[in-house]
Amino acid sequence: MTVKYPELSPKNTLRGRQNFEFLNESDLEEGSNYDAAVIMGVPFLTVDQLPQLSVDTCPIALIGGGPTLKDNDANGKTILQNLNDNADVIKVVTGSAHTKITNGDLTGVAYCVVGFAADSMCDYMEPQKDITYIVAAQSDFAIFQKIKAAGARVFAVNGYVEGIDQNADDLLGIGSTSATAGLAVFAGILGRKDIQFYGVDSSTSYSYDVPEYEPNEMPVELEDGRIFIVDKGFYDEQTKDLVKFQESYPEVKMKFFGDSVNAGLINDDDLTNNFDAGADNIFDFDPE
Repeated sequence: MTVKYPELSPKNTLRGRQNFEFLNESDLEEGSNYDAAVIMGVPFLTVDQLPQLSVDTCPIALIGGGPTLKDNDANGKTILQNLNDNADVIKVVTGSAHTKITNGDLTGVAYCVVGFAADSMCDYMEPQKDITYIVAAQSDFAIFQKIKAAGARVFAVNGYVEGIDQNADDLLGIGSTSATAGLAVFAGILGRKDIQFYGVDSSTSYSYDVPEYEPNEMPVELEDGRIFIVDKGFYDEQTKDLVKFQESYPEVKMKFFGDSVNAGLINDDDLTNNFDAGADNIFDFDPE
């Protein structure tokens, strides 16, 4: 798996500008976000900086804020409750789902990946000092300041997985959602092969309390006849990238928990669902 660094090629740390090979010198113009990250000494993420991951081989659980977290199992417990009880995964919260940590709904989180929404999240995210944060390098330096002020560990990343989304050259990870960014970081940069997804649905309520978020809904019909209402942006920038990732890197095991369009299209037990099935029936409509 090739990880691309379109803006700059990070070395082990940001000890000084001489440690970089720049593909775009303008990124470090005085006052730019990259320049601010360098001045602050924020390290770029590399495998050797997280040695604990070479010891802990549990599956990576990427956690979003989607409504399937409330789905019940046969015993009446929600997916979120089961996840909180599960000590056999490495919990990684993605993006705006961080609010579930601060409101006490989600426990045991080790990492947080913040991608395209970093700037909008800065005002309301409450960093926790026992969580390691991985943030898009082009983000406003204020979010790095806020995380460091909380006493938490923070890394910058701007790599993405080659061949997944060629429009991702200014984003953290593949696509433009934090869940796909998390996949790029942990499968691409950190080499993990067993990834689980919780609350990563491409649903209209996926984005959790992001200011001024206005969903554009659309129905998607699977081959088995089930119809899901999804947010068009998340479907285009998340679901399609996840399917392309699965096709390009079959060695990475991906499992989605909950009854979502992503689960229906990607889980091994739903392989009869064709990603293009019902494409002629997909149309835009006014959610109001």
